[in-house]
Parts: sequence; structure tokens; C-alpha cells
Amino acid sequence: MSLSNFDRELGGAIGVAVCAAISHYQLPDDVLADSTNGLAGVDVRLLASGFNTTYLVMAAVAVIAFIMAIFALKTQSLTDEFVLDE
Repeated sequence: MSLSNFDRELGGAIGVAVCAAISHYQLPDDVLADSTNGLAGVDVRLLASGFNTTYLVMAAVAVIAFIMAIFALKTQSLTDEFVLDE
């Protein structure tokens, strides 16, 4: 049980790190050097570009995971018989 919780936490941390890297990659190199307040001083349009790219990449990852899940599911035949345990 604790190993699965660790895996979920690790996966979430890696996901957040990847999203932050994608968003940060969209910013020009000199933007943060010129800003005195960190990201609060950056133009909103520059941040929106990074967020849009991040959302598009994560949507693509979700679609790929959904398609993989569909093909990975094992099909089970349905039966007409219904057995009641007595």
C-alpha cells in the first residue's frame, strides 16, 4: 500500500516538474533577469504563452494515456446467464 502511495506522489512530483519546465522554456532568457518581482513582474502575455503550451502538451499526454488504456484493457465476453449465490 505504501509503495503505491509513493509511486503516486513521485509521479505527481515529476508531472509538476515537467509542467514547470515546459512553461519556463517558453519564456525568453532575459525576462526573469529584468524582473525585480520574479514571475509577478513578467508580462501576462508571455506567461499565457507558456501556460497554453503546457496545457497542450498535457492534453496530448492525456490522449496518449487514454488510447493506451483502451488498448491495454482486456475484453471479457458477456454472458446471458446470471448465477445467484445462495
